Amino acid sequence: MYRKPGLGDQSDWLTKFISSIDSDRRIFRATVLTALAHQIHLFESGLIPKEAALTISLLLEALNREDEILSRGFEDVHEALESWIIERAGNLGGWLAYGKSRNDQVATALRYVTIRELISLLWEINRLRDSLINSAFVNLEKKIPAFTHSQPAQPSTVSHYLLSIEYELSHHYRSIWHAMRE
Repeated sequence: MYRKPGLGDQSDWLTKFISSIDSDRRIFRATVLTALAHQIHLFESGLIPKEAALTISLLLEALNREDEILSRGFEDVHEALESWIIERAGNLGGWLAYGKSRNDQVATALRYVTIRELISLLWEINRLRDSLINSAFVNLEKKIPAFTHSQPAQPSTVSHYLLSIEYELSHHYRSIWHAMRE
């Protein structure tokens, strides 16, 4: 869309070659939410007209299916989203791209998706830790051999072994938590 004045119409093979649309599916929802937050901020800052903010925001909120816009031969999700909004909102849709850097929008969407995935991973780690603790409690008296250098060593318990795994997972949990907060 923005290259057309300088480059003219692009052939399909060139669009497919430079397109990130398939990998952008992963950040589609985050891109829509980022655009929505940006519109709200611009309106609250008095930088765009109320009618434009309302029209674009309502369209973004109504957009539920990525296939609706991502299957139409665009270079990336941002270009596809801008085109979709402008088709429906006319000139008001042009306010969608006002005051934002595409690179910043991509970085924000990627950060959003990454944080959501890390939160999901933390939940799964906690579920596993909980299961290990419960199993350790059930197996307090079950004896097993401990090993040193792959050789049987002193006697231990299943509980001790399970809690050693839980302890390691607690370190991983904290590392992920701190990385996510940075």
